[in-house]
Amino acid sequence: MADSYFREALAQLLAELDTKTPLEAWPVVSKSHSKVPEIRDSIHPKFVTDMLTGILRGVGQPVDVVRIHKRTRDDVLWRKALQPWRRSPLWLLLRVTLQTSLRTEAVPDKWYKSFMVYFMAYILKQALAASLPSDILFIMAAKISRRVLKLAVNDETPWMPYVNQTIEAAHLQLDKRWKTIEQNPDPFGTQSAWKSAKLSLNDDVSLTVSTLRPYLANVAARGEVPSNQHGFTPDCRPRIEMCSSTFPQVHLLVADAVMFLADLELWVQDWLDDWLIANRDSPITCTLLAELIEKFTTTASSQYAANPENISLMLLTAMDLWMALDKCAIQHYPLLSKYDPGFPVALLNPLLLPKKSQMKRLARVERYLTERKYASAYGSSLLFKDVDKENSFGVQYFNQSLQHQEKQRAIETAATIEREEKKRELQRVSAQYYRLMGESDALSCENVTYQPGSYRDRGSYHNPNNCRKCQLKRNAQNLNISVHEWPLPEGELEKKSAVFELDVPTAISNWRDTTYALLVDVFSPQILQDSQQNREKIYTLLTFSGLKRYVGSDARRLQLASVAKPFVVAHYGTKKVSQATEENLCVNNGLRYSMRDSKLHEWTPKLLNRCNVRRMCAFRLPSGSYETLQYALDNTTHTSNEVLASQSACPKALNIHEFYAFATLRSGDRLQWRNIARELVARVLNFAQEETYCLVVQAAWQAGRPRDGSSARESHADLEEEEFGISLLSVLGEVLGAIEGNWQGVVALRIFVALVTRLLSLSSHSRVHGACYIFLRRARKVALQWIRDVGQQCQASQDTEELRMLNLRALEMALTCHGTFDVDKQHIFALLASKEDIADVIECSITVHDRCPAVTDGLPKSLEAMLQRHWRLSHFLEPVLRNKILTDRDGIDIALRRVWEGYQPGRDWVGMGSPSERWMSTETSSEGDYSAMIVHYNILDGSLLVNGLPLTRLPRAYETHKTYCRLFSKKVLDVVPSTMRGMVFETRHEVCGQRVHFRMCESELIIRTRKETDVHEVIPIHALHDDFPRAFVEDYAHWLDLNTGFIEWRPLKDAWTSSPDNWRMRSYDQQAFSLSRG
Repeated sequence: MADSYFREALAQLLAELDTKTPLEAWPVVSKSHSKVPEIRDSIHPKFVTDMLTGILRGVGQPVDVVRIHKRTRDDVLWRKALQPWRRSPLWLLLRVTLQTSLRTEAVPDKWYKSFMVYFMAYILKQALAASLPSDILFIMAAKISRRVLKLAVNDETPWMPYVNQTIEAAHLQLDKRWKTIEQNPDPFGTQSAWKSAKLSLNDDVSLTVSTLRPYLANVAARGEVPSNQHGFTPDCRPRIEMCSSTFPQVHLLVADAVMFLADLELWVQDWLDDWLIANRDSPITCTLLAELIEKFTTTASSQYAANPENISLMLLTAMDLWMALDKCAIQHYPLLSKYDPGFPVALLNPLLLPKKSQMKRLARVERYLTERKYASAYGSSLLFKDVDKENSFGVQYFNQSLQHQEKQRAIETAATIEREEKKRELQRVSAQYYRLMGESDALSCENVTYQPGSYRDRGSYHNPNNCRKCQLKRNAQNLNISVHEWPLPEGELEKKSAVFELDVPTAISNWRDTTYALLVDVFSPQILQDSQQNREKIYTLLTFSGLKRYVGSDARRLQLASVAKPFVVAHYGTKKVSQATEENLCVNNGLRYSMRDSKLHEWTPKLLNRCNVRRMCAFRLPSGSYETLQYALDNTTHTSNEVLASQSACPKALNIHEFYAFATLRSGDRLQWRNIARELVARVLNFAQEETYCLVVQAAWQAGRPRDGSSARESHADLEEEEFGISLLSVLGEVLGAIEGNWQGVVALRIFVALVTRLLSLSSHSRVHGACYIFLRRARKVALQWIRDVGQQCQASQDTEELRMLNLRALEMALTCHGTFDVDKQHIFALLASKEDIADVIECSITVHDRCPAVTDGLPKSLEAMLQRHWRLSHFLEPVLRNKILTDRDGIDIALRRVWEGYQPGRDWVGMGSPSERWMSTETSSEGDYSAMIVHYNILDGSLLVNGLPLTRLPRAYETHKTYCRLFSKKVLDVVPSTMRGMVFETRHEVCGQRVHFRMCESELIIRTRKETDVHEVIPIHALHDDFPRAFVEDYAHWLDLNTGFIEWRPLKDAWTSSPDNWRMRSYDQQAFSLSRG
């Protein structure tokens, strides 16, 4: 150190290391095979720990110095920032310097820790002078006290009085602030603002009721019912045309989803093939089919939730549409035929298909899938998952597409030009950097001198903001340059896939997204819940800045994406010129592509190969005694021996024989129908239970494994035997005779009807067909008689809950009766051969309409499923019944006489034009004392209107109105024309001792009650929402006394009873309203 030249060189080295970081000290990471400096990691200290110490060791001798151990606590905090936060190394250096300087052999750390306590007390004193917040002062004082306690020093220590005084001053300041708050009686000024002279009790209890006031004025001004109030004009939306020349319009879905689904399923069954033949070569066919499949499956999945029969038909229809899409896509791009689409051939075996026509469609789908699988050379993973394989679809398509090969050349040519320009830019900014650094090195730092008496201490200091040398150096260090990232992946196969994905042909994109959506969304719905959790940051090919201008196709569901960031958006995207080289500036593409589902935000390998529809195509046993036997319904793989071995699992509510009969009914595909026949004879199973219906119908309707490559299935082979069919019908006739006198057996009757319609569908023997027709007509007569018996009980019942239950039971019977017509098209004309048959089906439809609640939410699941089956059957029968009624009116006339004793046939029935084909109308006879009335009948929903009004119940618009639902929930009321002036309907029977009257005034439902001379009207809650608290609105029914003007708040649970203890409101002068109680 005595050598001045050495000291000068050492000082220059230290100054250089303090201001510049050599490239060799930066940590380096490898990203996409490019080496780049990592600015987020700490700098390697080797130039000090290795080089500098090596130099000193070579010119000097080792010295024994004071050594200390320091817990550095090098915390690193980083989130959404360019660089992480680290503890200040300067602060660590200061503390080490202090500790080594104050350390002695006798008391190594005493003076350092004492100084730190004194220093913290000094800072606390400055904080008191600056009036920092109380919480900060308290924490600072507490930390000082804790350090003093750990040191265990006494008050005689010279520096302790200063510390004690500072802490005491802090506590005094905190106490003073708290006492100021305590002594202020009105810290927010609310009490002083109150003036007793302004108190007015009358004004304070007066309610403005700005919303209710205009409503009450309208009550008085409401006029009579217009004379044309009861006119009827059908408001039917356009429907899908049943022809091969018109494709279903997706926008019709918005108007009526249920109608659209039914029409579309029928169109697909009857007209899809003919339409495809005519439009297969059209460039927009794939787009039309893909859009239709997406809309259909999305809507049907919602509408058909928890209904395995409807879901099965949805899956079958979706596969019919997909077959058409697949044929069309292969027509345009034959390469697709080399790839397996990924549908397992046995996927659709669990479908519930009650009709033979549906079984034939299923067999056709299975044959097509089998042929596609045998003809394909590659698996579905090369379509939906793998993008870096030689046989990946994108790679293979690129190899034969001159358009995509030309696009790759264009991308690489442009990228090469941009890279050369980036190198020239690096040369320019590097030259600028060295010029600025050279100018800085040639100058000396400028100091600013202050004279005595200034606000700073005497002397001079260095201000880098006003220093020319520092400004030049800072300008040089702030020079940045952005990296150039190669736009395409480095691997040859990944590159080809990326170029293909930039411009996927529309037909291929539609086919791939639709096929994938069916595999994942429709046939594997259980994975939707798993996929909602992943929300990691993803970078897609189509949004990468280097390729945006080359994107030639619209965004789609399946996209190439990467978790790894591209260089241009990572913190490597911009570099200091001092660190930049051509190697770390011109980098490879940083993205690592995989196929990703942009809808579910998940990688496709996690979502595929999980297709299974068995659960959604199986009835769910309701909670109760049979709930644990769900396995016996779901599949046929369990054996009778396994059931015997599990007798200990028999529910307590079942005897062991019924448990065994229930659990073994589906043991084996080929044994199911034999087991059903055996149980019909043995009668061990309780056929009056809904669980038994689910089990038997699951066995009867489920398709099962195919046989001989035809529409025949293994599990239904027995139904092709004539003798078995005749024997089964004989047994069914006996059990029907056992229940026909007791309408509690409606569930059993439903089971028998389902078995016979299934037998009629699958048997090819005319003898069996004739016996089935006879049984179904007999079952129909039994159900109709039950309906009339229950109807008589309804008329005699006065109990509201009993009436509701009887209505539901009559509804179930009518639905069961209607189900006797649920057969294949070739059998329907035999079952509608006579006018009595026509009358039966119309009577059933009218009964279903009249007995069904307007709001079906909350109905038993079995009834909801039956209503959906009834709607589908009515839709199927619509053209048949329309033609029958127009040809021969006797059937509908008989039906109307059954439900309306005063009906007098008059003019011929006529059908309305499109789109109101469902409506039939006639005018009754006006002979004698009868007056002519216009009658409308809706074939689809069974509604019957006389002069535009329902015959026995309120219109659906009344029953679904919010005001009606608040008071009557889902009750169905028998009504007659109103006897109150200005009203339309009134209840046939009294409700809680009073007659209830109804009228619809524009969109407002008016409900009034009359008891002797007292007339009250319900006020809808929307007229009170802005005037009263929510509890006063939603927990009460509000009745306006039309005689006195009082409004009474009645608790909603007792809405029909007036009480003097209820809240009441009245107006004294039509301006001020007040609310009182008692």
